[in-house]
Amino acid sequence: MKTTDIKYYLIRGKTLAKREEGYNCFLFNDGKWDWDEKNVLLDRLVGYDPDEPDDSPYKTGSSCVMNEIEELTFEEAMRILNEKTIGFLIRKWKDDLAAVKTEWDEKPGWPAKLVTTSFILNGMKYTLVPEDLGLTDDCWDQGLMEKFQGEICKVLKKYGATSVVNSGFID
Repeated sequence: MKTTDIKYYLIRGKTLAKREEGYNCFLFNDGKWDWDEKNVLLDRLVGYDPDEPDDSPYKTGSSCVMNEIEELTFEEAMRILNEKTIGFLIRKWKDDLAAVKTEWDEKPGWPAKLVTTSFILNGMKYTLVPEDLGLTDDCWDQGLMEKFQGEICKVLKKYGATSVVNSGFID
């Protein structure tokens, strides 16, 4: 079996990138790896500065450009990947819930308490509570999250989460 050497990087302290088998580079965006079409990662690795004139000796090998990148351990990369993925999903779920919250507030389904969704993503455990999704801690908003937990579970599994556990009690 052939193994692939994967190296992870953080560009300018915010963009997660990876390099596979030498020159296959990807940038992490909105919960998925996208091909690095503009060579953002490779340019940083060789110190290519597109702002320098073509005849400049500093066009390649620029330490300023090389300093914009930090190599990460697998664990550091997975922590950042998880934070970015969960952040992306929470923004999406907040939008989805905002669309149904007004209707729920006018005619709520049921009250609930202690509503959480726990899961493991890339070996790290996380727990979502109503406040994470822009809801309050009142029993009716917890009921709305409980109603929405099936969708949360389905999406988390799509993004690689395991051991997804929804919990909560009807109040």
